[in-house]
Amino acid sequence: MAKEIWVRNHLTEEMEDSGQALLQRLDAQGLSVSSFYWLFDRESDSWKLCLVSPAHEELGPRELYAQILRANSSLGERESVISLHDIAVVHPKDRIAVALHRMIDTGDKTVARIRASQNYVDGMYVDDCLIYRSSPPATPGLAPS
Repeated sequence: MAKEIWVRNHLTEEMEDSGQALLQRLDAQGLSVSSFYWLFDRESDSWKLCLVSPAHEELGPRELYAQILRANSSLGERESVISLHDIAVVHPKDRIAVALHRMIDTGDKTVARIRASQNYVDGMYVDDCLIYRSSPPATPGLAPS
C-alpha cells in the first residue's frame, strides 16, 4: 500500500510531486479536471489540494472523492498518496477557482507547476498557491474570463 504524505504548513517537494502524480492519474482515468492546485489557508496554517471538475454538477462531490480514492489505490507501496483529508473537491463556480483561472490559464490538458504568492485577484487575496492546471470549466453560467 502507498505511504501517506504528511501535509505541512510549507509546500514540500513531496507534496508538489504527489499532487502532480495524482492529477496525471485522474487524467488517465478519464476524469475531466479543469483546475487543480495547492492552496494555502493562513487561518488554518495548512495547504489543501483543490480539484475543480465540470463533472461536479453531474456526478456530485462524493463521486469525485471516489474517483480520487480509485486513483490513489493504483499506487505502489513506495509512492506517496495525499489523504482525502487534505483534498478539497471545489465547485466550478467557487470564487477562488474562478479568480485563479482569471489570473492564470494553463489550458485544459496542461500539467504545469506555477507558483502564485501574495496576489490580489478580483478583490480576493491569495496568500500562496501552486497551480498545476487552471482552465475554465465547461459549466453553464460561469462568468467569462
